[in-house]
Amino acid sequence: MNEFVARKGLISLQSASFEEALWVSGSIYSPAEAFLTSSWAENSVTASVAGAVKTDYNKLQATFATSSQSITSTNTWQELIFTTNSNTSSYWVHPENTGQFTCSNSGIYDVDVSVRIQKTTGGNQSAGVHILKNGAEITGSYSAITYTSNNVASDIHVRVIEHIESGSSLKVEIAGTATTIQTTAFPIIGSFSSFSYSSNILIMKT
Repeated sequence: MNEFVARKGLISLQSASFEEALWVSGSIYSPAEAFLTSSWAENSVTASVAGAVKTDYNKLQATFATSSQSITSTNTWQELIFTTNSNTSSYWVHPENTGQFTCSNSGIYDVDVSVRIQKTTGGNQSAGVHILKNGAEITGSYSAITYTSNNVASDIHVRVIEHIESGSSLKVEIAGTATTIQTTAFPIIGSFSSFSYSSNILIMKT
């Protein structure tokens, strides 16, 4: 597993969350942002670290969205759409602008998802995220937040390590208690980085 120079020692990609920061060439990135920035491995790190990244690049499926997606029906799960493949692994098939990921290589995978959500109007509302494998919720993949302020974004982060067979499908779903809840690419207040996404997913073979 690759390790990268961080502000506080070394952070393994496998154990780092989306909000743990990497210090790279004078800028601070989360592990997700580092991979979702397509030129990062080529231009933003030393040649030795970039070489280490490329060694395991095919193990990583990195996909994100920058567009907003609103809750269309309250208290009902709906598929989250991911628009852009920043890094494509031969172990996975994900047509851009869809929500389904299909595995083509059996193994144990670290699946890390972050969804940036806000509510636009009204009183307190809640939103939840979970990951499905072959249509069933993966145990431990559910997380939810209650939003008390309008137009203030906060991330819901879920992560699982799961054995996934070739031919199996993954997708992420969101739900909310009001149609005023939506994913958003607004930067997080106090974030170290200006990289803005509404959702992202890293799928790494361990």
